[in-house]
Amino acid sequence: SPSHPPLLLLDKPHDPPALRQRLLELLFETHSLPSVFFLRDATAACYAVGRTTATVVDVGYHATTVSPVFEGFVERKGVLRNNACGGRGLEERVLR
Repeated sequence: SPSHPPLLLLDKPHDPPALRQRLLELLFETHSLPSVFFLRDATAACYAVGRTTATVVDVGYHATTVSPVFEGFVERKGVLRNNACGGRGLEERVLR
């Protein structure tokens, strides 16, 4: 079988470690991956614009998450998530 490259997965700061652990188990059991790296999505957003420190605002469909990133690391205690301010909630308010 052909060799597979390492896999980079983006995850959210509020994803529980048990979820990542189960995902790793499934990936290693079903694919021939040499390695898997989890990167916080907020950190990836910073790297994409050439920064290592920023406040990242992620407006998703179900929730909005604000993540402080300092020197490439998400400050977990500073992460704010609001389930009422996702795209769906905003859409509902606008279309009323």
